Amino acid sequence: MNQMVTISYEDQLKAKAKAVRERLMGKPKVVNVAKEVIREANARKFSARSRPRADADAHVRAWQAYHARVANQITIEDYRQQVCDQQGFDNDVIMGPNRQDHIVRQRDFVIFEVHMMFPTVAKLELARRFGRDNSTIRQSLSREAARRGVDEEDLTSIERVYPTLREDVAQGLSLYEIAKKYGVGSATIGRKVRMIGLSDQLGGRKTRLPQHLIEAIEEDYFSGKTGNKICQRYHISRAHLRDIVRRYGWSEIRAKARAR
Repeated sequence: MNQMVTISYEDQLKAKAKAVRERLMGKPKVVNVAKEVIREANARKFSARSRPRADADAHVRAWQAYHARVANQITIEDYRQQVCDQQGFDNDVIMGPNRQDHIVRQRDFVIFEVHMMFPTVAKLELARRFGRDNSTIRQSLSREAARRGVDEEDLTSIERVYPTLREDVAQGLSLYEIAKKYGVGSATIGRKVRMIGLSDQLGGRKTRLPQHLIEAIEEDYFSGKTGNKICQRYHISRAHLRDIVRRYGWSEIRAKARAR
């Protein structure tokens, strides 16, 4: 049984306006703006960042350095997808169980690139992100390193994984500040600093205070005020005060002054 379809006056006007527009301007083009938006967003991720001010406090420099590292601006999953898009690989195939030779080579390439971008990420965590076991990731990195003629020891060298570690220690950053910059634990940075023989230059685990505050503490320290009074006045712990005294060698200076 046929039913009567009623078209409203508003729908008729819209249909007429659409017909006139198509007659004058042609059919509208289908433009995929998503690719352009993604391309511009990725370009902003890798854009040049402003360098920290020379007079900035250590914790400010550490915070800025952390956000200036590309590895801290993109996730492993996003970077893996980006590598696949650049090389023309299928991310689903890379993450899948396919063991064909050409797929294995592609997978080795992607795993190697991700490891190069995120050197501080443990291989066990990398294996979890790729849905593999730890030994598979190690074999994959070894195969790709052989293809590229790269020494495997260089992949885990301190200079490559922590490229500015020596500079950070020289600037007086604490273990906590350096660890925050690289997204690892303070104990890890402590081990690396000892391995390169710079433990005697390390500023300690405590956050560095502004220079004017350190000068005020120094004045009170040499004036003979007790450690408890100094800690109460500046709201710092005894351990932090001991760290400052050791770092600047105040105890030796005061001992020599008293000996005279």
